Amino acid sequence: MKKLYELVTQILFNPKAAVISLKSEEISIEKIFREYLLILCVIPAVATFLGWWGSYQFSFGKSFLISLIFYFFIVFGIWLTGYIASAVSPTFGGIKSPIDGLKISFIAWTPYLISSILNILPRISILTVFAVFYGIYLFYLASEEIVRIPKEKKTPFVLSIGVLMLLIWYIGRIIYSWGRV
Repeated sequence: MKKLYELVTQILFNPKAAVISLKSEEISIEKIFREYLLILCVIPAVATFLGWWGSYQFSFGKSFLISLIFYFFIVFGIWLTGYIASAVSPTFGGIKSPIDGLKISFIAWTPYLISSILNILPRISILTVFAVFYGIYLFYLASEEIVRIPKEKKTPFVLSIGVLMLLIWYIGRIIYSWGRV
């Protein structure tokens, strides 16, 4: 847990060092999920549960179900971002590596996962979009180092994945808003 805290802190406040650290780390997809993503994805799920159950007085069951769906969608969205980043990186002159795709996706989604604590207060949870924009910036920083996108092709690569990230965030907002229906 200490390693996760240090990595998250480094991603948020010293992203260049985090990129270099993750680039050189020999790690499997399973380990990325088990030791990092599945743990961090609990933050938005629990915050969503508390926000819906506390703020809007929804039943425990309905709040729990929305949170559970949200949790699995977030995990899937992070995996999908990494998968697509890995798949399209050769088009932009980079390397195709599912592990590196997941690393860069983890870096990019970390600010959102941490900021999603705002889901406790549903009325201000929309502010998490700013964390997604910061994540797109982190994706930009990491794309050259981790998936080896050349500088001249970095912007179109990041824009294409950035649109995907915003789309995933928007679908997540729709799932998050199911409680109001």
